[in-house]
Amino acid sequence: MANWFAGLRRKASAERAAKWGGIACLFQSARETLGNLFTVSMAHKPLDHAIVWFVGQSVLPIFLLVAGVRLWRRGGWIWGSVAGLFVTVDLASAMLNLGPTIDAYTTMTASAPAAAVAAKTALFTGFVVKVVIVMLIINGVRGAVALNKVDYSNDPLGALS
Repeated sequence: MANWFAGLRRKASAERAAKWGGIACLFQSARETLGNLFTVSMAHKPLDHAIVWFVGQSVLPIFLLVAGVRLWRRGGWIWGSVAGLFVTVDLASAMLNLGPTIDAYTTMTASAPAAAVAAKTALFTGFVVKVVIVMLIINGVRGAVALNKVDYSNDPLGALS
């Protein structure tokens, strides 16, 4: 268990880790919301269908928003853990199902000279960003757990943080 809290020996570092985990959750929530808005705008479906789809797809961004706020407030390691799990499952499903996702980008990049290259670049960039987000969320959960489990009463910098 001591290796789990490596690097979180100071209260300030645990608080910083939890705060960055919250920022990552909030950033992913914004990414999901913008992606949902883009999908709804490109779908060319009737408004009632778009509203129902958008409400159904807004569950994950709302959950990430709550997890981000809870981690930002230096708590919520359960919310953060589940949010990290959701983002990891989303990342794994994107890795295993690349074909239809590339086809979804062809409308956006049809005028580009190399649409497939642009789509693959966008997918790779999204993959890298999501890996960084997952790492930040996991570190934020570590910080929140450390704030609950580790005794920081002997921390000489505890009063300054």
